[in-house]
Amino acid sequence: VRAALQAQAGLMRSRVTQYSGTWWALMNYAIGTRAENLGKRIRWTRDPQAQHCPDCLQWGERVYESFAAMMDITGGLSPADGVQCRYNCRCVLEIVD
Repeated sequence: VRAALQAQAGLMRSRVTQYSGTWWALMNYAIGTRAENLGKRIRWTRDPQAQHCPDCLQWGERVYESFAAMMDITGGLSPADGVQCRYNCRCVLEIVD
């Protein structure tokens, strides 16, 4: 019984992580879409306390002329969406004035 409960708890933890990563990706996409609609630039900001994957190291800490330009330059990568760190991504998009 104990092994079954531990297995179930592990499954629940992995699903929570996956769903939170999906939420994070959607939030960043919404910010990018808002910036696009406002005609604003976008910044890919890395969390200074996180360890980052090669994708985030390459594309993060940069300002892009638009969300569409960022997606074009990165080949469709954005924080928590398509990057190697997947749901563990702690980068965010910010609208730049």
